[in-house]
Amino acid sequence: MPAGWQAPATPGSPVALPPPIIRRVQALGYRCLRHADVRLGEFQVLVGPNASGKSTLLDAIVFLRDFVSGGLEDAVGSRTKNFQDLVWKRPCQDLGFELAIEVRIPESLRALLPAENGFETFRYEVAIRESDGTPRIASERATLEPQRPPRDAPPPV
Repeated sequence: MPAGWQAPATPGSPVALPPPIIRRVQALGYRCLRHADVRLGEFQVLVGPNASGKSTLLDAIVFLRDFVSGGLEDAVGSRTKNFQDLVWKRPCQDLGFELAIEVRIPESLRALLPAENGFETFRYEVAIRESDGTPRIASERATLEPQRPPRDAPPPV
């Protein structure tokens, strides 16, 4: 979809915005992912041998969606009855995992933000820990981040 795309609006209907583009997914201790930090382009193909974590990486994204839209209980409960199943190596203590996602903010929404800050990316992080037998949010953070120079760009002078 082109940047700034909007569906034609009819009176009384909401304006459709393009979906944000996922740029990065991070997982620490989530299911079979001990540590994953995957940067994504606008088109991505996941390949790898069986049981290498491809589906788990996608599930990390879906977990975040379920968590944000339905809450922690729904996100965990739709996957397992035992929180330990979601934690890498299923330890007996210090049960928990961390997930983060970065998305490009669509042009139409960036126009609503202060231009001088150059915000381009929204980052969301959450750490989930089990406490007294119940999964709980240990920490949660959302940030707006300015545009970063490309990795291969020379440093500013």
